[in-house]
Formats: sequence, C-alpha cells, structure tokens
Amino acid sequence: MSRKPAAVVAQVCAHTLGIPLDLVSIQPSNSVVAANGDSTAGSVTSDTCCYATIECCKILLARLEPVRLTLVDPTWQTLVSTAKAMEVDLTAVYM
Repeated sequence: MSRKPAAVVAQVCAHTLGIPLDLVSIQPSNSVVAANGDSTAGSVTSDTCCYATIECCKILLARLEPVRLTLVDPTWQTLVSTAKAMEVDLTAVYM
C-alpha cells in the first residue's frame, strides 16, 4: 500500500509533537511557500522531508517547553494559543 508523502510527513509531525494526526495540516508547496524548491527524487524526498519535519518539531518543542511549564497539563491548543499570546516564534526551519 502506497501512501502520499504529505500523509507520511503529517504522521511524523503528529508523532514527534505527541498530538493527534487531525491537528496537523499539510499545505501544498508552491513558489510562494518554497521559492527554490527542487524536483523530487523518489523516496529521497519523503525521507528528507520527514527528517526535516522531525528537526523542526524538536525546535518547536524546545520553544514551547518554557510555556508548558507555566501551565497545568495543557491541551495542545491551549499550549499553542498561550505561546502565540506570549509572542513565541511558532515557525521553524531546518536545512
């Protein structure tokens, strides 16, 4: 059974963040999102996208940890909303 690469990346993201899959959305790539996007090369693209996603999730989790410590057993939505209100950068890039 073949899965679309975006679905696999979403699963990796959800697993790494420890959140339900339905809280993860994947946006299509275009020249606005990735101005210098390269062509795909079979499973290499899926592997590298998954690895970059894991690393970005680790960055986000590190940024969210101080916020999490101020809350009592927060839901993901509460954690992210509180972090946004505290102006925590919720965008991560890994190359």
